[in-house]
Amino acid sequence: MKDKKIVLVSCNMFVDIDHAAKSESRFVPEGLLYLSTPLLAAGFDVEICDLAKGDDLSQHAAADVYGVTGLPNQYTRMQVVIREIRRSHPRAKIILGGPFVTCALEWLRDLLDFDMAVVGEGESVIVSAVIDVLNGVSGKKVIATNHAVKTADFCHPALEKIDIRWYLNGWHRPINYSLPYPTINNIVLSRGCPRSCNFCRQPFGKRIRVMPKENISYILESYARAGAKSVRFQDDNWQYLGIETIKHVLQKLADLGLQAAFNSRVDDLSDKFLREISQFNVIKQICFGVESLSQQSLDAMKKGISVEEIKRVVGLCRKYGIDPAFFIMVGTPNETSSSIETTLDLIEVEKVFPQCTFLLPIPSTIYWEDFLKRYSVIEAFSMSDGWDVRQSEAQKIFYNISDVSDRELLDYYSRLKKLQNNFRKEEECYEKTGFGFMSQILGKSSGL
Repeated sequence: MKDKKIVLVSCNMFVDIDHAAKSESRFVPEGLLYLSTPLLAAGFDVEICDLAKGDDLSQHAAADVYGVTGLPNQYTRMQVVIREIRRSHPRAKIILGGPFVTCALEWLRDLLDFDMAVVGEGESVIVSAVIDVLNGVSGKKVIATNHAVKTADFCHPALEKIDIRWYLNGWHRPINYSLPYPTINNIVLSRGCPRSCNFCRQPFGKRIRVMPKENISYILESYARAGAKSVRFQDDNWQYLGIETIKHVLQKLADLGLQAAFNSRVDDLSDKFLREISQFNVIKQICFGVESLSQQSLDAMKKGISVEEIKRVVGLCRKYGIDPAFFIMVGTPNETSSSIETTLDLIEVEKVFPQCTFLLPIPSTIYWEDFLKRYSVIEAFSMSDGWDVRQSEAQKIFYNISDVSDRELLDYYSRLKKLQNNFRKEEECYEKTGFGFMSQILGKSSGL
């Protein structure tokens, strides 16, 4: 098996595209890097094909096995990739995996062509899965990793398989206004979330597992060596890392000269916690998944938080010189004209950055079940690609379960976007870093 080649394909993930400048934010394909490590240890020849980077399959020599992953808004691109593999390399095997497959296999089994699918975290089974398909196992076999990866089994991501500097050389996301450029947009140090919000389908389960400190140090040191000045942690709730791990991370950031932002729930944030972390002077922003400032909407989504708690954390952040930011869902259940104005007023008065998106029904949630009453599965998957842009352009809400009209939701989204402009720097000085940020490959990534 040691002479066998594996190509792991990440369907292009463009976020916050600046169409005028032909540039985009760039996200490291973390999941594929973690899968690469055990495959490399087993002696396989592994390559990463990141379509967001402008890669296409023709740039890679024919592989024996292709691993394909994507998010719920990448169904169409996964289809294109799979068709191209079957056309160009008919003898190759295809393994599907990742969060989309984990939450939507029930539907994807009939819609996508593959030989095997891995549901859940794949590091512990990827080698045996590859060996199985190479030995002839097919027929859309499914491997469910019922046991989650244990803390002790976390491996180093194979960062040597990618050009880290390319991922640093993208557009500075508007939400990153507090952070010095260049920024690594996504680092996840833990897996799992004990919460049960109605709109979410947690692919890592409810049990929290935190990466060992040695792994954390390796990742941060690697990005700092590549030239990063800041990092954005994407854990569902950074505070689940535990105070000792958090202090290790903060000290490491300080030692490396890195600044950072992280995500938190509002009900888990205390004055004591902020006082302790502010002493390291590295956390510049905390992002809260508030979704709405309508208590009725929060209750309907089972967020388990209150509007008063949302207001409280804004004051706490200001007290310790940390910028608060909100993740806002446009079109949540029971949203009203009054709650929309309340949200906009708080954001404008308190100068909170609003990262917004239209409510997207995720497979295997109650909203997905309702969504399928209105559209076919194929329509639902296809519509999620370019979800926000398509609704803005069509001036139509694809899934409105709020108490206001489509027109009001579109206006709400537009006003949130305008409020984002208050955080843009008057002069961007990214060229002075020596990295530059103009992407020359926008539009090429889908040309398979």
